[in-house]
Amino acid sequence: MLNIKSYPIWIFTSFLFLQLTSSMVYLGITPILPFIQQELHLSMVQIGYLAAAATLGSAICSIPSGILVDYFGVKRILFFGGIIVGLISISLYWLDEYMIILIAYLIMGIFFSTIPPAISKGILILFPSKVRGTFIGIKQGIVGVSGLLVAVWFPFMAVNYHWKMGFLIIGCVLMVISFTSFLFRDVQGEGRSMKDSSRIKLTRNEFVYVLRDKKIKTICLVIPFLFIAQFTITAYFVVDVNERFDISLIYAGYLLAFLQCGSIIGRFLFGFLVDWLFVHCRVLFLSYICIANCMIMFIFALLPFNNFIILSITALIIGMTGSGWAGLYTVIVLESVEANYVGFALGFTLTPGNISTTIGTTLFGYLYELFGGFSISWKLLGKAMFFSSVTLYRLQRKIDQDVKELNTLKMP
Repeated sequence: MLNIKSYPIWIFTSFLFLQLTSSMVYLGITPILPFIQQELHLSMVQIGYLAAAATLGSAICSIPSGILVDYFGVKRILFFGGIIVGLISISLYWLDEYMIILIAYLIMGIFFSTIPPAISKGILILFPSKVRGTFIGIKQGIVGVSGLLVAVWFPFMAVNYHWKMGFLIIGCVLMVISFTSFLFRDVQGEGRSMKDSSRIKLTRNEFVYVLRDKKIKTICLVIPFLFIAQFTITAYFVVDVNERFDISLIYAGYLLAFLQCGSIIGRFLFGFLVDWLFVHCRVLFLSYICIANCMIMFIFALLPFNNFIILSITALIIGMTGSGWAGLYTVIVLESVEANYVGFALGFTLTPGNISTTIGTTLFGYLYELFGGFSISWKLLGKAMFFSSVTLYRLQRKIDQDVKELNTLKMP
């Protein structure tokens, strides 16, 4: 039996390995799209469909997955989701037809959608509010680490062996790690019992309770643009720098690695900062991240030259601002509703994000073929992030106003 004092850290470490390996499967298709395109002779639109398949699967089942986490508990859902995602990853080794690979990745996305809300709820149970942003940031940083690993390792495997070999190996590892989820147990958190599985049934009144929360509503409004920024940039960044700046696929892959490094740095750094400096104004900090991404996307769209150092710095900042928000978003949702319904709340807010990613990657592929490049798409994305920043800033002002009014009423 694990020592009671070290138990949360050991379980959190288990969560990190589950997140790492499952995210490698989920994100693994992006860096090897050029190899798949050459092997299967695919159009840019077909590549867009393949890049969006996993997120479409997640979009289909984000809400049901969140409800399942609330009903069956963290450990059961993590085990089930990890085993199925691992099996599908292994099965890709024997698939050769584009449509079958597309369907397999779609199904993988469906089962992957159970893992993030389960891990997030596990962190909510294990850790108090004052450090929750840091641990969520670490968890989201691991997603960035997985993106960096697949950006380097999967192309290496594709060049030296075959693009399917990476999926075969990581699928086997994920299935083994999934068994560690059974170490999770019910614990006491923040002075109240927070059961791993309490058989919560979502009634109409509870659904309305989640839906009416102003933070949840605002997140649902802006999360599509945040998800497009995170996934679409990663999907088409290599193609854009390869064609627009005449950079080889190898060096374009290095730039993608810089982008993934920025994602890792942003998730760790922003998770720490939001606990240290912005614990009472998390929404405002998210607004700052959005406006920063808006500015860097316009700069990237208008870059007139192919200096590798400048492109590397640009890619690093794009990664920080385009993906660093993920942990902060999760904490905002976790703290917006009662603990019993965080799975549903996360699934509810993830749904428009995953749907938008599916639409965004396909739309960007269409715009590329229409205009012969991605510059217009990056500018449109910058404008969307500006809208997100303004919307979140207005929400923070409303929250501050409500707190001020509440404090005034409490005064004698």
